[in-house]
Amino acid sequence: MHANARKNRIEAEERLKEYDLFCDTRAGDLGSSIRSSSVAKQELEARISKAEGTIQSLSRRLQEAISGIESDEANLESVTSLRNKEKAQFESAQKDLTDSAESMQQAVRMLEKASKGRGKSGLLQFQEAPDAQATINALASGATGDPNGLRFLRM
Repeated sequence: MHANARKNRIEAEERLKEYDLFCDTRAGDLGSSIRSSSVAKQELEARISKAEGTIQSLSRRLQEAISGIESDEANLESVTSLRNKEKAQFESAQKDLTDSAESMQQAVRMLEKASKGRGKSGLLQFQEAPDAQATINALASGATGDPNGLRFLRM
């Protein structure tokens, strides 16, 4: 029994040594794993911090871009509105000028037609009628913006 107890004690001491070795190895492995995990954690935290800074920077740039787009859209709307108003004014002025030019051409044709029947004397009578000529000149200058408005009628 004594030999049996000694044998059991020796086996128990060997198992205890193996267990101590296992615990020491396991503790070393876990310590190494903890240290490498801590380093990895710090690196990840640094990357997260850098990414947050990038996000903030990009958010500011995005907000500036959005503000710029909104401003550009407002300017475009304003310019488009102004362009449409100017186009309408131009078309109205062009219509008035075209109507005036057509009226003047019709008046010239009528005067030429009337003067053909009278020969040269009709032209002389026209030149001698300053009121009629002044009226035509006034109409022509109003249509062309040219005080010598009849130049507009030359073709």
